[in-house]
Amino acid sequence: MKMKKDQMSFMDIRISCSYPIPGTNVPPWLAEGVGQYMYEDADWDIWDSHRDMILRDRVIHDNMLTFTEMNTFGKKGIGNESTYNAGYALATYIANEYGPEVLRDIFDELSSPLQFSVNTAIKNVLGVSGQDVYMNFKSASEARYKRLVVPIEVMPVQGDLLQTNGTTNIHPKWNPKENSYIYLSNKNNDYFGQTDLYYHDLDSNEEKKIKSSVLSAPTWHSNGRMIYYSKKSKYPNKYGSRYYDIYSFDLDTEEEERLTIDARAFSPVFIEDDSSIAYLATYDGGQDIYKLDLRSNISKKLTDFKDRPMISHLNYNAGTQQIYFDITKHHHRDIYSYDLSNNTIHKIESSDSFDERNMSTNLSGLGVYSKDQSGIYNLYLTNVPDTTQGYITNVTGGAFMPDISENGKILYSIYDKGAYNIALLDKIFYIEDDFVGYGEVYNSKNEFKPPSLSLIHLDQGPMMINFQTCSLCQN
Repeated sequence: MKMKKDQMSFMDIRISCSYPIPGTNVPPWLAEGVGQYMYEDADWDIWDSHRDMILRDRVIHDNMLTFTEMNTFGKKGIGNESTYNAGYALATYIANEYGPEVLRDIFDELSSPLQFSVNTAIKNVLGVSGQDVYMNFKSASEARYKRLVVPIEVMPVQGDLLQTNGTTNIHPKWNPKENSYIYLSNKNNDYFGQTDLYYHDLDSNEEKKIKSSVLSAPTWHSNGRMIYYSKKSKYPNKYGSRYYDIYSFDLDTEEEERLTIDARAFSPVFIEDDSSIAYLATYDGGQDIYKLDLRSNISKKLTDFKDRPMISHLNYNAGTQQIYFDITKHHHRDIYSYDLSNNTIHKIESSDSFDERNMSTNLSGLGVYSKDQSGIYNLYLTNVPDTTQGYITNVTGGAFMPDISENGKILYSIYDKGAYNIALLDKIFYIEDDFVGYGEVYNSKNEFKPPSLSLIHLDQGPMMINFQTCSLCQN
């Protein structure tokens, strides 16, 4: 049967369709940079000394990411973090030079279905190409940072480098009995956080890998043969989860033992007085200090922080029975202590303007920690017996995680040329504040409002309509 001419055939039906074009209109540096800048005078996120360190280190070593490199992730080491930081700095530069409102205009331009180039989008908004804006930003950064590090270059103090392989060499800890130490390193691994536990003998220069995939600072037993550390279990629990727990390793027998079960535990410190381990565990978005009795294998919770601050980096002094820890309540870290003799908490080093962290002490009354009051993280020594104090490093990168021995030698992690390395300070002297960092009180002006702990919630979401009660919706 023939089809009539006025009837539609199957072949006459036209189907509308669309074809997705893969690609990224908004590059990582712009998305993250504007996300961190937010708006003028916002302090949800800040340009802190860590971000400044990463950008400064690249600038003074002529290793800034190019405009093209900033447009992608997929980097190793500190590369992806450099994209974040350079993006934050460039977004801030654009806001300062052209006004904060242009950031929104650039995103509006990129929202066009025919706009695929951030370089062109910036030119359409600013009248200057993205590449040219980047080159101006690069020139301004080089002029600023290379001028600021001139005083440091007059008197650089960093000690001797011991570990430089890999990009992450952190948390060195002296052996209490021998001239050796342990530390974490990502050497022979691909990424920044893939750290393994290593042992290094300074007398024989012998080094060996103890265990893979270790997190946070390890600690020694007072006998110098047992090591405690945190890592995830090899196999998941019955719910399919793997948590960080405390383990021990015997250097003589090379046997490992798991000490906690699903505790979310890290940063252990050994307490000889009662053969126990203090450690941190995460719960409900915050941390508390716990104590594990090695004889009974029972853990006890020592603290109960109601406002759920971030707690990190435990250290213990047997002479004073103090557990030192870092605490973050707002933008900066402070150093507090927990007194085991009377179960009280004390503020040790605290400022609303700058950051103090990573306290290490010995039985002679020496204490060393890292702070960024000068704009750059450097090690600061306090001598309780003679009441002296002062900076003992002067670096262009940053100095962190010190560990002081009973004879006054200091191991620490130094950031330089895009990597964290282990360094040794065996000759210690105070450095004049004027030569350290950007200046004696560089960060003293950076005061922030205290964090809001109010539970009052203001709904800032889009207005929603209840169709069951809306009279206009019934017709």
